[in-house]
Amino acid sequence: MHPDSPKSISWFSSWTLTPTLMSEDPIAVRHSLIRLLAAADRNSLDSHRAVELFAQEHWGLHQYRLRQLLGAAIEKTPIAVALEKHPRLLGDQAMLAIRLGHSTGSLPAVWDDLTQWERPINTETTNVWRNGKAYWIAVAIATMIISLFIAPNFKVLIAEFELTNYTHSFVVQHLDLFIYLGILGGFVFATGWTAWRILTWHPKSWLRRLASRISGEEGKSETGIWHLIAMNLASGIPAKSTIEHLAHLHQDNRMKRKLCIASDAISNGTEVWQSLVNAKLLHSIERDAIVASELPDVQAWTMRHLALRRRENLHFRSLRRKMWSQPIVTLLFGSFVLMIAYAVFTVLSQMVLVLAESHG
Repeated sequence: MHPDSPKSISWFSSWTLTPTLMSEDPIAVRHSLIRLLAAADRNSLDSHRAVELFAQEHWGLHQYRLRQLLGAAIEKTPIAVALEKHPRLLGDQAMLAIRLGHSTGSLPAVWDDLTQWERPINTETTNVWRNGKAYWIAVAIATMIISLFIAPNFKVLIAEFELTNYTHSFVVQHLDLFIYLGILGGFVFATGWTAWRILTWHPKSWLRRLASRISGEEGKSETGIWHLIAMNLASGIPAKSTIEHLAHLHQDNRMKRKLCIASDAISNGTEVWQSLVNAKLLHSIERDAIVASELPDVQAWTMRHLALRRRENLHFRSLRRKMWSQPIVTLLFGSFVLMIAYAVFTVLSQMVLVLAESHG
């Protein structure tokens, strides 16, 4: 190997360490990619080859996205540059941190910080929600298939057995209509969800920004800004410089405006932390906690822990919303199944009575 060339990772066979059909948590895959890129940067490894081997360890959509990243990193383009074309691989906050590291010359500190900050709080909770979604999708498909067999034949059975008493029940009389409306509603929901995912895919999409505000992602964005300021402050970079860089690098227009307001206020002589309060990026109580000490290291520690507390609060708030959605979805499916069961057993009982009467 040439002494001036970067260390390379040896060529491995097509054998992989992970099972082909392993259930992969997207958050864990993202964190693994961050750790891989950080290790490659720290040890001067061939990041292209590292990502190529990493892609072989995954399958499905994860492998497809990693292959796209490798396709964008042609002619030895740095992986960090190729990631700009596929920012969803690492997420908006991680990409903002990498851009900031390039601008301020603190990329090694960024990689070290991302390996800690981007670590999932608890992947087991996300696995429970993902498995729940897969379960309800399977239930919806099975319910639709069964309903499609019931709806066309239901009135045929009623006509053949000459059941005239069923008309007193609105559910039994219009069961096929309810089934078709339920199937149509499921199809419309699936189509709308797919269209929403496609339209919010691009990082600069206004629908994506709207979705982030609805889901509380904006709070995570503010928390990420606090953490980046704390990271640079601990590295000896003033908060004023970090805010100015973030005002140019942030891709969310609303957050960019807030950062510009803070940057302009600092230029007009406003104290740094008060400028963040004026821009509604910081609460006055949190500002008081930061300025309680004039030491940059202590201020960085305070901001980091404020960001961690906010991040955990947002995480568990999101988790509570998901937990409440489970019984709601259960009641919806249960009501649909109960309606079909009521109609079917009503007709079956009448069929038994008709057969019993006809045989004396």
